[in-house]
Amino acid sequence: MGIFPCFFSSYLSDFKDALAVQSIASYIFIYFACLTPIITFGGLLGDATGDNIAAIESLVSGFLVGVTYGFFSGQPLTILGSTGPILVFETIMYDLCK
Repeated sequence: MGIFPCFFSSYLSDFKDALAVQSIASYIFIYFACLTPIITFGGLLGDATGDNIAAIESLVSGFLVGVTYGFFSGQPLTILGSTGPILVFETIMYDLCK
């Protein structure tokens, strides 16, 4: 029974440390670091696929994959999103399926 007060005090400090100024600044930086390529490649993908897959779809998929990966991976600050090879692959697949 003696381990639980120590465990809960460190658990509570984890949440307090997450609200520090440096932590909040890193959250904002990672948010925009993830958001920028998703919008950029989403716009390019919209041009390549005739707006069938565009920036909105890229944002929704980035959100779903990012939250799922963050919950189950143990590394919530990993940058996820579209890249150049994915854009080329989806463009080729779209052209093949037309």
